[in-house]
Amino acid sequence: MQGARDTIGTELYRREIQAAYVGEIWGAAFFEALSQQTSFAPIRDRLLMLARLETTTRDRLRPLAEGLGLDTAVDPKDVADGEALAAQWEGIDRREFAARG
Repeated sequence: MQGARDTIGTELYRREIQAAYVGEIWGAAFFEALSQQTSFAPIRDRLLMLARLETTTRDRLRPLAEGLGLDTAVDPKDVADGEALAAQWEGIDRREFAARG
């Protein structure tokens, strides 16, 4: 019974790492696209910093994901999904943005 539990636990762990990795791809695209919606430098710079953080986290997860045999290719769909969500935020003022976040 222990072997079956280990296999289930390992598979759950693999799925969680894959989801985290994809989330970093998605998040980088989201913050990058969001940064392009503002000309106010302090906000744009913070959004770009968040995009870099997402990319750095993805890069740090890559060896773990590859060690688990996971696909680490950047799927254009994940990038498009992040950009699409950012497009939904276009034109929202800062107070509304903060209330949604």
